[in-house]
Amino acid sequence: MKYVIGRRLKRAATELSGMADSPIQLEIADDHLHVIDRAGDYKYMFSAITLISEIPNHFLIKLSNSQVLIIPKINTSLCNDIKNIKTTHNLPFRHHLDWKW
Repeated sequence: MKYVIGRRLKRAATELSGMADSPIQLEIADDHLHVIDRAGDYKYMFSAITLISEIPNHFLIKLSNSQVLIIPKINTSLCNDIKNIKTTHNLPFRHHLDWKW
């Protein structure tokens, strides 16, 4: 069993290794987040967001399917847009500004 798990993890790490620094496109619509990256084109409804956490350099958006979107704070307009999503859609929000990697 260990061999099978180890082999699958190694394969996944090899296949996904090039995606770590690949650019993504994030669009914020009225009812969903639209993410486009090398892996595909995804739409996440705001109703599927269970928590938004703010840490010093990123926003962590937890989804109902246990996925987490990690969005870097690259400019103030993006930060304001994410905070507006929280307010407009009444989403749970946590500040963890003292958190470190």
